[in-house]
Amino acid sequence: MTFTLYNLVFLFINAFDTYLMYLFMRLFFNNFINKKLSISLYVLHYTITGVVYIFFSSIIVNMISSLIATFLITLGYNSKFSKKIVVTVLNYVTVNICEIIVGAIVGLSGVDIFERTYYGDSFCLIAVAVLEFFVIRIIGKFKNLNSNLPIPRTFLVIAVLIPCISLIFEILLFMLENISDLIYVLSLICVVSLNFLVIYLYDSISKLFNERIETEIAKQETEYYHKQAELIQENSQEVKQLRHDMKNYTIALSELIKNNENEKALEYISSVSGILEPAKIYCNTGILSVDSIVNYKFTRALDLGISVDSEITIPNNLKLNPNDLVAILGNLLDNAIEASSKAKNKYIKFRTSYDRGTVLIVLTNSYNGELNFEGKSYKTTKEDNKAIHGIGLKSIKSAVEKYNGAMKVTHTDTEFSVRILLFN
Repeated sequence: MTFTLYNLVFLFINAFDTYLMYLFMRLFFNNFINKKLSISLYVLHYTITGVVYIFFSSIIVNMISSLIATFLITLGYNSKFSKKIVVTVLNYVTVNICEIIVGAIVGLSGVDIFERTYYGDSFCLIAVAVLEFFVIRIIGKFKNLNSNLPIPRTFLVIAVLIPCISLIFEILLFMLENISDLIYVLSLICVVSLNFLVIYLYDSISKLFNERIETEIAKQETEYYHKQAELIQENSQEVKQLRHDMKNYTIALSELIKNNENEKALEYISSVSGILEPAKIYCNTGILSVDSIVNYKFTRALDLGISVDSEITIPNNLKLNPNDLVAILGNLLDNAIEASSKAKNKYIKFRTSYDRGTVLIVLTNSYNGELNFEGKSYKTTKEDNKAIHGIGLKSIKSAVEKYNGAMKVTHTDTEFSVRILLFN
């Protein structure tokens, strides 16, 4: 086929469309899996859409190739597979609605989707790109689209079906000839409204889940602070009591030594030594939320007969959001305590360290060898309020991804280990 000026214009506009694709994806996703991989996927998208349109394209072939190329781009981002499908559909529908609006304005109708793709003249190509840019700016007003929080599956199905059905309806209408302007306008208004409603609902549900998690975290923090205050008060009371009783202990011990009752003196010292030891503070970083959660959880672990070995080194001037640390540490320790309490040899080993802007968290615990999976993820076995616990487990991964961190889970038949890396 002849390589025309129109094709050159298309390739130029396609490069701009690829940039618009990046802007759209940034509304829904936080981080790349790998930056070089993502750049390669965007280049691949540009190449596929350009080559297919110029050399092979019919409308139906262009639709299929664009969907595939768009979905490939989503694979470069950290997110759930289901969300990648939803974003692929929403992006494709957004682009096609812009094309349909421009097509309706210039009076295109009677289109055969099996014929060669044609967007009108070069002006139409530019108009579609400009309209798409403004639509993306409008969608960008929603603030919770890039949340990785769990969304109900029913809504995810609806979020895919509604845009697809509305687009099919509009394409079928576009294929007809002699359709009145009123029907065109009304149908376009309905299609645009439906798809913006889907995006609005997605944003609202994400916001709802985010508020639910923040409320739960705030509730947990309040409980941790309360327990920490009780622990500090308990230590203070023990110290006061110790000062009060020290004189009596000294007098009794002196009398035993004076009477050369050395064995009784040693027995007395042994019996008193447990009283002299105050309740243990495991964590004293100066970050109240971290100290509270670790001390509370480890005190609870000891009550359940679990031995605790900890070494905690975290500076108190971290830039990390304390709520994210609470989400990570609270859920990690909850899971470790739950698993270890069911094991024969009950123990937890907890290590944190900080080096050149990097926080390393290592938690190892015993367990009974039984793992509960949901898909490829470990699933909570807690019976009380599973909905909240399920959100908590996912919030660990969400918090780790927020700081471009990494989480690695390993296990043997008797020991479970989680390593988390966060960048401050």
